[in-house]
Amino acid sequence: MKESSPFWKNMTMDKRTRERRQNFKRLAVARVNKIMHDLYLIRNLSNTGNYQSTQKEVDKMFETIRTEVDKTQSQFYQEPTKFNLR
Repeated sequence: MKESSPFWKNMTMDKRTRERRQNFKRLAVARVNKIMHDLYLIRNLSNTGNYQSTQKEVDKMFETIRTEVDKTQSQFYQEPTKFNLR
């Protein structure tokens, strides 16, 4: 049976925190690299020898990308909502 002293709780939290940090770093690197690759592919669409687009289409594409980036970034700064009956 595991000891439930404050020392043990601190060790468990430290281990859990380390694992969560490692998971974040591993996934963040992989996902950002994937986005960077996808942006490279989008950049290829600017080749007018192979593709044709209107300025309106390009603006809409980048507006959508910026909106999603802004929504994603705001998630990192949101305070958790708490229920209250006041």
